[in-house]
Amino acid sequence: MAVTALSVMALRQADEAGVPGAKIAHDRGLEWLVTKGQSRREEAELLYTFWANIYATAGAGAGTLPGNTVDPRIRQMAEWHVDRLSRYATYLGGWNYYDFTGGTQQPSMGPTSFGSGAG
Repeated sequence: MAVTALSVMALRQADEAGVPGAKIAHDRGLEWLVTKGQSRREEAELLYTFWANIYATAGAGAGTLPGNTVDPRIRQMAEWHVDRLSRYATYLGGWNYYDFTGGTQQPSMGPTSFGSGAG
């Protein structure tokens, strides 16, 4: 999911640069994010989904329509991912993709610099 969101952002830039077919690919990727792009935390120790939440939120910004209008589904998708980022922030703030210490709902390990920087 994170890779799809990164691709959507890159395709938006490619379309703006005039690359043929980029808009069609962008729109297909964005539609996938909107309709199927909900990541889940599969295991207590692993929080890899925060990458998907970060990049899907950023990719939502690549989903503006002509005239800078936003499809309400894109806003809803972004809000869903921001909610997950809030839920899975570490107790110190920021994000980590592991929680080997406690496997708790709110991660018990501290944040990583690169994860928090991306967020």
